[in-house]
Amino acid sequence: MTNASEQTGIAVVVPLHNGAAFIERTLDSLQAQTHAVPEVIVVDDGSTDDGAARARRHPLGPRIIEQQNAGVAAARNRGALAASQPFLAFLDQDDLWLPWRHERLAAFLASKPDCRALATTERGFFYDSDRSELEAAGDHLHEGAVAVQSETTWQEQLAAPAPGTVPAVTRLVGTADLLAATIAVSTSYVFERELFFVSGGFVSLARSIDDYLTLLNISRLTSIPQLDEPSVLYRIHPSSTAMTTDWATPLLASHVLVRFGGNLIPPGHARDIEHVGPLGLFARHWLLELARSHRLLDALALARLLCTSRREWVGVSWALTKAAVHARLG
Repeated sequence: MTNASEQTGIAVVVPLHNGAAFIERTLDSLQAQTHAVPEVIVVDDGSTDDGAARARRHPLGPRIIEQQNAGVAAARNRGALAASQPFLAFLDQDDLWLPWRHERLAAFLASKPDCRALATTERGFFYDSDRSELEAAGDHLHEGAVAVQSETTWQEQLAAPAPGTVPAVTRLVGTADLLAATIAVSTSYVFERELFFVSGGFVSLARSIDDYLTLLNISRLTSIPQLDEPSVLYRIHPSSTAMTTDWATPLLASHVLVRFGGNLIPPGHARDIEHVGPLGLFARHWLLELARSHRLLDALALARLLCTSRREWVGVSWALTKAAVHARLG
C-alpha cells in the first residue's frame, strides 16, 4: 500500500546549457528544502563549460544526463522521461526555490488527490551589478523585480517565511485564460508525469514558447489551479533567454494563431469573451516590450487581433503608443 508521499512525489528536472555560473546556487536551493526533494535530474544539453562537472560534484547528488545540444524543451523532456516520481517540476539553471516550496507543493497535492497540474506565482530578482546592462538593453522585466545587492545576500533579501496553512487556490486556469495570455513562467509548473506525456510534453521546435504551448495542451485535459505563492525566484540577467531571444513576437503570434486557427474555439469567436478572456498580464507586458523596442506598428497590429472588446483595444493601444513615445524620447 502506497503512502501519501509516494503518491505525490515530485521529481525536479533542471535543464543545463553553459550554466556553470548559476547551477551550484540553483542546486543549493533544492538542497535547502525543508522537505527533501526525492529526485533531482540535471540534463546537460551539450554544454561547452564545466557546468555538468559542477553539478556532478554538488553534495545534493543529482542524477546527471548528458545529450547533444537540442534545446531546453528537449532537455526538459529527456529529464521527464528519466524521472520515476508521479509528478514533475522544472527548475531552470539560473532560478531558485525558496526553502519551503517543495513542502508546500507536496502538502497541496496530498490535500487534492484529483489535482493533475498546478502553477504558482513567481518572484523576479536581479543582481544590482546587472542593473545598468539591463537598463541599457531596454529590459523592463527587472522594473518590478527585487534588486539583490550580492550573491551572498540573496537568501536574506528574498527568503520569506512559509505560510502556515495548506496553499489556497486563487483561480482555476482554463483554456480560455491561456488564449488570453500565458499565466506564469515554466519554473512554476507542476505536472502529473502521465498527463505531461499524454499532452505531448514540451514542444521542442518552438523556442521560448514551448512551455506556453504545453500548458495550453494540458488545459484541454484538466483545469489548472494557480496558487498565489511566489516560491519560485526567477532570475533576470543579461544572458537570460528573455534577454537574448526575441520571443515577444512569436509568443503573441502564437496567441493569434491558436485563436484564429479554427481548432480550439469556433470560427468567428476569436474575440468572444465566452471563449477568450481579456488580455492577461504577460500578453500586455510583451506588447509593451514590442512598442518600446520601436516596433509600435507590430504591437498595435497584434493587439488589434488579441483584444476582446473595443474598450480593451482603446486602452491597450493608448498604453502602447504612450510607451513607444516615452522610449523614443528617452
